[in-house]
Amino acid sequence: MKKSNKNKRTKWLIFGLSGVIFSFSAYAYFDYMISYEKGVNPMFGDNFTYNEMTFDATEGFEFHGKNGTHLSIPKLAFIDKDGRVVNGEVNVKFREFHDAKSILLSGIPMQMNENRNQYMQSAGMMELRAYKDGNELNMNNKKSIKVHLAALNKVDDNFNLYFLDNDEQWVETGKFLTDSNQFKIESLAAIPSLPI
Repeated sequence: MKKSNKNKRTKWLIFGLSGVIFSFSAYAYFDYMISYEKGVNPMFGDNFTYNEMTFDATEGFEFHGKNGTHLSIPKLAFIDKDGRVVNGEVNVKFREFHDAKSILLSGIPMQMNENRNQYMQSAGMMELRAYKDGNELNMNNKKSIKVHLAALNKVDDNFNLYFLDNDEQWVETGKFLTDSNQFKIESLAAIPSLPI
């Protein structure tokens, strides 16, 4: 009889400890989810430099990166916070990321929206921001910027296009097209041969 009571107490003790551990784990997970800072939060400072360009918004702009990335901004591509089309001098900041290490260090969140356990796999990404007189601009919905990102990784049909809305939430925008990097091919072909 004494042994039976001892077994019951042991079972209740194990059950009670399991409940405490489960409750603590659930609280820790909940606290982790609540305390998650949304947005772009670089881990060790923002050490990834932008290509900065200034141009006349009424003329548009073309950018050719050293790695073959091409950016084509049409004229009148930006609007201000009040929705007015921007004219005159515009400053654009552009940068790109091609590996997991640079994306992680940049602080770009890779969790898929509310499901923090699901991570995005990226074959490359770019960031483009435009300013006038120090104020950030938005895209003019009647225009589109063409970006030919020189991917360093092999890309297949399982990858989709996303944009980071308000630096917080990934929004899928469809499929992308892959083609040869014609700008890079032409640039390499233009390099004169070495004399023999």
